[in-house]
Amino acid sequence: MRFQLFSFAVGFLALSGCCSPSGTAFHRVHVANPRGETIADWIAKGSVFPTRENEYKFEAVERFTSGPHKQDIHYPYGRKVVADGPNMIVSPCGEPLWLYEGRY
Repeated sequence: MRFQLFSFAVGFLALSGCCSPSGTAFHRVHVANPRGETIADWIAKGSVFPTRENEYKFEAVERFTSGPHKQDIHYPYGRKVVADGPNMIVSPCGEPLWLYEGRY
């Protein structure tokens, strides 16, 4: 009985993930320089696939770049991207508010 309850709980937690109301998972791909300063932040719709060392392939819906010419770019219909960099972190995140509310 305890094992069944435990396996049910583990399965539920594994499948719950970080998904939008539509059931699509979103991930943040953070690219930084060796000093840890942000170069770009991407919001990916769906899965993020590693292709080579320090390189990922995904469908982006948003990109934020830092530096002297900051930009916040939205791709409401998605854009296929291959991003690479020395310091990349991929983590689950929620759906961007502008996309959820349909403001594009």
